[in-house]
Amino acid sequence: MKNLKIIKRVALGVLIAVVAIALVLQVGVTVRYWDFFKNSKINFMVPGLFDDFVPQGFEYIENLDAYLISGYMADGSASRVYVRDTNGDTIYGTLYNQDGTPYTGHAGGICTNGLYAYFPGERGVDVFSLYDIVRGSAKCMGTIEIGYRVDFCSYVNDYLLVGNFQYDDHYATPEYQHITTPAGDENKGLITVYKTSEKAVFNIEPTPVASFSIREKVQGVCVTDDKQIILSTSWGTSDSVLYVYDLDTARSGVIATVSGTTPLYYLDSANLVKTIVAPPMAEELVYRDGRVLIMNESSSNKYIFGRFIRGSWVYGYDLSAE
Repeated sequence: MKNLKIIKRVALGVLIAVVAIALVLQVGVTVRYWDFFKNSKINFMVPGLFDDFVPQGFEYIENLDAYLISGYMADGSASRVYVRDTNGDTIYGTLYNQDGTPYTGHAGGICTNGLYAYFPGERGVDVFSLYDIVRGSAKCMGTIEIGYRVDFCSYVNDYLLVGNFQYDDHYATPEYQHITTPAGDENKGLITVYKTSEKAVFNIEPTPVASFSIREKVQGVCVTDDKQIILSTSWGTSDSVLYVYDLDTARSGVIATVSGTTPLYYLDSANLVKTIVAPPMAEELVYRDGRVLIMNESSSNKYIFGRFIRGSWVYGYDLSAE
């Protein structure tokens, strides 16, 4: 009986310590990212966080009034896409390769034209049927060859934007993407832009029409109504930073890629208009109604720590905030 009382006291002490640590972390993260939280509102909880799902890609479909959240599974099973409507109803679709085996790709991004869903892949962009995803199961229909590893994507006004993540030697990018910009910045990543067409394979023209030279650690991109382009950057437990650039003042050149020669626009310190510091592990972005919606992976079962630092939610940051 005495031992039982001791065990209960120890358990209570541990519980109190855990609660105290959680509160300290909550206060600490609120203070550190005060400007971010002050100018943001919570939109919804990231789905799948307790199912070994690691969220990566993020998209809004206007005609369905729903969000798509793609990601891989920490247990190595088939990657998923959660479909969440604005009423909170959520389902998910499981992804498979063309031969029916589980698709275990990173699913590091997702975007759609309403017919096809596009995912970053090792050789380019992997294509699935959006209809099949919503029904609960989809096989890869094929790959659009890009010429480099793709890590994120976005569909903007009938253009497909694809880009890559670069950070030191952990994730290398092709040498032709290593550029010193007119402002003197050392950029080593690229966003390539493709025009869409109903006549093209998977509705994407094979030859790019433009490129953007980008900084390191880019996880996602979105474009606002007033011609600003926003890059989401993160790595590990360090701060996430969103970089907001003015497209109208971006200086230009040309670049020869494996897919063709295109105009090149530099996203650098010369046309950087704002930086937004956010909690760790920010992934892809969605722009809606003057806010940039930000999702991160820190609260997944793989990392967990985000549950103690307000990382389980999608936040909408007010871009008009000073």
